[in-house]
Amino acid sequence: MALRRCERCDSVVPDSRFCIRCGNELTPEREPGQYSRLSRLTPSVSGITGMDPSSLSGVRRAFAAAPEESVLRPSIVSTIFPQLPRASLGAFRACLALGVGSVLVLGLAKLYPVALIASAILLPLLAVFYFYDVNIFEDHPFSIIAGTLLAGAAAGAVTAVVAEQLSPSGTQVFFESTGHAILTRGVLVPLVSLALIMLGPLYLLRYPRYATALDGATFGVASAVAFTGTEVIVQALSAFGDGLRPLGAVVPWLVKLATIAVALPLLTMSVAGASAAALWLSHRAPVRDRSALGRLGRPANALALAAAGMIAASVVQIVLSIGLSLAIIALMAVAGVLWLRRVIHVGLLGEALEIEDAPAIVCANCAHHTRLGHFCENCGISLAALPRSRSA
Repeated sequence: MALRRCERCDSVVPDSRFCIRCGNELTPEREPGQYSRLSRLTPSVSGITGMDPSSLSGVRRAFAAAPEESVLRPSIVSTIFPQLPRASLGAFRACLALGVGSVLVLGLAKLYPVALIASAILLPLLAVFYFYDVNIFEDHPFSIIAGTLLAGAAAGAVTAVVAEQLSPSGTQVFFESTGHAILTRGVLVPLVSLALIMLGPLYLLRYPRYATALDGATFGVASAVAFTGTEVIVQALSAFGDGLRPLGAVVPWLVKLATIAVALPLLTMSVAGASAAALWLSHRAPVRDRSALGRLGRPANALALAAAGMIAASVVQIVLSIGLSLAIIALMAVAGVLWLRRVIHVGLLGEALEIEDAPAIVCANCAHHTRLGHFCENCGISLAALPRSRSA
């Protein structure tokens, strides 16, 4: 078997497309003695863990859970559903596009309450398909994910009911702009929402068997998607009081549906997932890796940023026009997706330095055989991003 030295981690690895130790894409072989050492080495550790942990956040541009994509690419499906094998990515993207299109068609037909229900179940339904298709915790009961979803749904229902009591709402809830609404729906409700979303992940944080940042992100996203879906359903039930086709121009409703169906859920899911992953990095990762994200990796800072994002998204809907608010929330959602993507990426790179060598396997992402290591030598995906029984 041909061997070579990785230019980044300085490990001797099989001569393949990707380094099986650090996931670096190997450059074409050069003449002996011409290797360059691009990373600092920690003298106290071996070649397997020789990469400086403080550089985890920037040493690799390819996303550890989807090596064909850059870590700076705001891809929704590969970020929210990071353990999908390559073969399923296209199908999930098509389902997401079809769902959004269906919501807009219902809006064009002026069936606004029905469109609200459809938008509310779109991402939660995709999440359920994802958990079923990937079976993330193959060695643990599915009840863990089901419980997280149910807890998020219950919290969303309670929050929606309380919000309606604080600020009575029918179909005009999406267009109302008052000082009272800013205080209640703009500040108080988002703060309570984030706190309730994080209850499920915080409960699971105490279990050592859920020890990776990817676990934290999964719990945070699951709780948030169930929360937002249920909250919108409760609001839509109020909208049914004005009939299947309530008054209102088509374009404003379409803009609001786009906000509810995609922008707001993505923002909430991404900031909740990133905050939960930061908690896992802070409490479950090796001490040497806990500073890899800098100040943003500190749980208090992550939660504060998540709260600020949710408050800002709520306030702009109240004080700005619906078109401008959609644009701003969409930009915030992109930033949130990139944040979640970075946290998952750093968590997977850190985990790759800790997991034990496993027998040769068939990679669930690219279906090629890969030898001992932490990354697939053919596609470069982090083996830690694969369901546990598939990577063992």
